[in-house]
Amino acid sequence: MRGDPPIRVHVTTPFLAGLCLFCFLDQWGLLLPLSLAITLHELGHLAALRACRVKIYGLSLGLGGAVIRVELPGGWKELICVLAGPAVNLVFWLLPLPGHGLFRLCHLGLLAYNVLPIDGLDGGRAAKLIFTALWHTRGLLMFRLLNVFTVTMLVSLGVLGTCRFHLGLLPGCMAGFFLLRMPNMPLSNDGLAGTINRIKHK
Repeated sequence: MRGDPPIRVHVTTPFLAGLCLFCFLDQWGLLLPLSLAITLHELGHLAALRACRVKIYGLSLGLGGAVIRVELPGGWKELICVLAGPAVNLVFWLLPLPGHGLFRLCHLGLLAYNVLPIDGLDGGRAAKLIFTALWHTRGLLMFRLLNVFTVTMLVSLGVLGTCRFHLGLLPGCMAGFFLLRMPNMPLSNDGLAGTINRIKHK
């Protein structure tokens, strides 16, 4: 949008280290199509934020992924901005692109990952907005219970895949990555217990 200041991008050292490690371990040629899919995903968020006239402070690239620092608009505008990234992945996955099966597969993987109802992911933010809009404080409790259940199941499956079914380190690493994506554990001081207390005293 004309007149908007440029978006500042901050690249962290852990991100660069993780990128180098991925380049070293990448045996399937995923780096280029996955990087392009991630870029398009973030551009979807940024385009929606610009369209909704949301103030953008910057973009930070870390080990847990990309984080866009914005002034949250709340309501339906925030929901649109949150879902814009996965929507871009869905469109590119559905597009018939002959000879680009790996590129479409990267979009499908990003879509499946980002719509998980985990706090810190697009699916978690969308679920939190919907739950709290419909059920207010009880909705927040429901979301946090869903958050804990989803992370527990994914971590358990990751550990089982590595230790029980001998699928290598990838499932266990993915389990750790899910934990990294959670900015605040729901069982923190003002997390799940705090939500329950607010309901009881309401």
